Formats: sequence, C-alpha cells, structure tokens
Amino acid sequence: WYQRRVRGVFRMFAVNQTSIDDSIHINSIMSLFTRYSLVLLNIAILIMGFGGNAIVLYGSIVHNALRMDRITLLLVRNVAVADMIVSILFYLPAFINLLHGRWALGYGLCWINGWLSLVPTVCEILTLTLLSCYRLALILGRVSRSARHTMGPWYGIVALLWGAILILPLFFTALSFIPYYDPYTQSCNSADMSSADEPIHKVVLIAMLNVVLILIPMFLITTTNVIILHIIYRAAWNFNRQSVRTQDQLPVPGGPVQPPSSKTRPSMPSRTIKAIPIICLTFVFSYFPYIIACMSNLGVTLPAWWRTLAFYSTALNTVSNPMIYMAVNLDFRRYILTNMLGFSSSSNNTVIANKAEGSSSVKSAIYSANSATKTPLAKQSMSATTTT
Repeated sequence: WYQRRVRGVFRMFAVNQTSIDDSIHINSIMSLFTRYSLVLLNIAILIMGFGGNAIVLYGSIVHNALRMDRITLLLVRNVAVADMIVSILFYLPAFINLLHGRWALGYGLCWINGWLSLVPTVCEILTLTLLSCYRLALILGRVSRSARHTMGPWYGIVALLWGAILILPLFFTALSFIPYYDPYTQSCNSADMSSADEPIHKVVLIAMLNVVLILIPMFLITTTNVIILHIIYRAAWNFNRQSVRTQDQLPVPGGPVQPPSSKTRPSMPSRTIKAIPIICLTFVFSYFPYIIACMSNLGVTLPAWWRTLAFYSTALNTVSNPMIYMAVNLDFRRYILTNMLGFSSSSNNTVIANKAEGSSSVKSAIYSANSATKTPLAKQSMSATTTT
C-alpha cells in the first residue's frame, strides 16, 4: 500500500491525476464583454498585486521603508511573499486561459495550479493569525523587551510553516484527490467533494482541514484585530479628552510660567499601529466569499457566478496591502513619493515637520502665551493673541 501511494505521488503529472474538461468553452458561459473585462482585471491584479508587494518587500529590506519591530517586519514580509505567489499561481493562469478560451497549460500545470495554490493561501492565513496574536500581546505588554529582539525562534516558525504546508499537496495526491478545471474561475481547483460517489472519509477529511486551516484562524484574526482597534480608538478618545482639558488649563496672562507636564498629555497612538489590524480585517473581508465557496465542496449548492466572485474577491487582499501601507504608514509613503515617484524629499520633510509641530500645538500655545506676557507691548495685545 505504501509503495502504491508513493508511486501515485510520482504519477501526479499523469492524465489520470487531473480532471480537465475541454468541452466547455468560456464563450458559452460568459459574454465577450465579461471575458475581456476579466482579462483587463487580471492584468491589473498582476501588476498591482505582484508589483506592489515586490515594492513593499524591496523597500522594507533595502530602504527600511516600514519602520516596525523586527518580528512584525518578518511576518509582514512573509505576507508580502505569499501575496506575490498568490498573484502568480492564481491570476496568471486565469489570464492565459481567458485569452485561449479553455485550459491551455496541460495536466501538470493543472495539478500545480490546483494544489500548490493552496500553499501561499494557507500560509498567509496562518501568518496573519500569528501576526494578530503577537500584536495584541505587544499592545497589552505581554512581550518582554528581550523577546522582541529574539529572532531565531521566529525564523524557525516561518520556515516550519512553509515546510508543513508544502506537504499538503503531496498528501492529497497520495490519497488520490484529483484537481479539476473550473471554467467559471479559469483555473484548476481542489478536489470536488460534492459528488455522491466520494467516500465519506474524504469528505470528513476536507471538512476538518477547512475548519482547522481556514475557519478557526479566520475567527482568531477577526477577534484579535477587533480588540486591537478597540484599544487603539479608546486610547485616541482618552487622548483627545485629555487634550481638551490641557487647553482649558492655559495659564492666565501675567501668571507664573510652568512647563507642561508629560502626565497631562498621554502619547497619541501611532497611525502605524492601525496598519496591521486594517490589513488583517481586509483579508477576512476579501476571503469571506472564498470561504463560502469552499463549503460547496461539502455539498452546499452555490450559483456559478458565486465561484467567479469568490475567485476574484481574494484579489482585493493582494492588491490592497501596498495601498494600506502607503495610506497609513508615513515612512512607506515618504519612500514611495521620494524613491519611486521622484518627488523632492524637501517637500516631504516639510509636510512631516508640519505634522510633528501640529502634534505639540498645545505645548507651543502654552509657551507662547507665557512668553508674550514678558513685554508691555505684548501685554497690550494679549487679548487679541488669546482670541486668535
């Protein structure tokens, strides 16, 4: 039995290891407008997904464009690598098949597209789960200073994660799971369990893997990031409330000069902290139709258009991550504007300096009001200055 299973693994590129039905042409299930609209969509996904995440990876390694702690940066780079692989394994074959009208890449690439595409997807789900739990522990102060700089175990965790997930395609092939071509997604998918001829142990195995590798991590990602956002916005609300109190306690003209106390103004939560929760929740939102489509392998009947929606909704996560970094992370935005788009660094530094000055406006107002009381001319115009 063992020898037969091993030979089955090495025969995975054979015809009987893949199910491809070339009788269905894409023109018979969608209009020409829809077909070539999907062609343009795949081109945009390949450029923005692969190119955008390559910029994130290159900028964080070479130019230190993402200034985060080392563990967070390692997991963020792992997510970028997974997104680059997803954009190649998912949308490049779909682009070629949309142009050809049928599956045009042979049986071996159908097996690769059907099984190896699971590897970066599951790896990204588990990486985001680790990242969410680590960020929550970091915000709650459960991570010691020495643990933040201990990178050896985290390199081992990431390597073990990829190695363990790479075993899944060989495991499925040894159990005679056969990928099949789905013309509605223009790609080869994992084994179809909706057939009544499939044995019960295969259906149970697929259901358990969906729960362990997809549903439970998705629940953890959602829960932890909702808690993180609650902590962030509660701290921001306390910050704004304390800022109003500080403004109400401005010194009276002619009174004693007192330097502002650090206890009266808590530090504002950095906008960079919000980047990770936003990325994780965007991932959950974009993969929700895909999770529903996975249930179709367990006998749940879904319309054909839902499979197309589920396939292309996952591109939202792949494309949006670089945009989220650019919108939220100030260092990455400055890197894009200066190094990639060629804007002058002086204008960027002026904007950053203005934002830094705005964060200490209350302290500047206190010192300005106190120094203004030292001259008679300033005393005469104090009412106008206070009004301003």
